[in-house]
Amino acid sequence: MSKIHLKEEAIKLRKQGYSYSHIKKLIHVSKSSLSLWLSTIPYKPNKEVLDHQKDAVVAMVLARKA
Repeated sequence: MSKIHLKEEAIKLRKQGYSYSHIKKLIHVSKSSLSLWLSTIPYKPNKEVLDHQKDAVVAMVLARKA
């Protein structure tokens, strides 16, 4: 995929509410490229991202109690 197509895909994913980390895993570009391309697009996490973050927090709390 060309850089233009990667950038377009990154922009689409960001507008759908995905984090830099998630986008980086999907399209295999550096975080610095994402930061350059996406710095003007606000981050509004979608339900999938929020659920993942919630699960991570719950797991961390449970691990501390163990």
